[in-house]
Amino acid sequence: MTRTCRTLALSLSLLVVLLLNGCIGAAIAGGAAAIGGGSAVAYHRGWYRGVVAYPHFQADQAVRRVARRARFIDRERTCDGYSSVYLYQDLHDVKVRFKLKAVTPESTRIYIRVGSFGDKASSQELFEALEGELEATVR
Repeated sequence: MTRTCRTLALSLSLLVVLLLNGCIGAAIAGGAAAIGGGSAVAYHRGWYRGVVAYPHFQADQAVRRVARRARFIDRERTCDGYSSVYLYQDLHDVKVRFKLKAVTPESTRIYIRVGSFGDKASSQELFEALEGELEATVR
């Protein structure tokens, strides 16, 4: 009986440590956002990323419109049916990268990086402009 209690206590304490660490909590929150259709965005290691509830084709067209409106210079473009990579340059020679990946037929994950090390404020502005452009296409 004592051995069983020790094993149970050890496994419960391990579960508590994992929950407090955030690994399982983040996985549960990420799953809830994907199921509920909420837009979960994050900034990690210079990349601003988020999921939009639009097909890859519409997100791809919106990226091109945002880049044209921001007067970016097109440097590199790679696109297939499920993913796209764009490399732009602004008027101050700062590189702007967009990566798009189709998560489902109706949603797309978008990665944005401004500069070599990333700029959260500029990336967030571009992402918000992209969301606005996508919402404008639906209306």
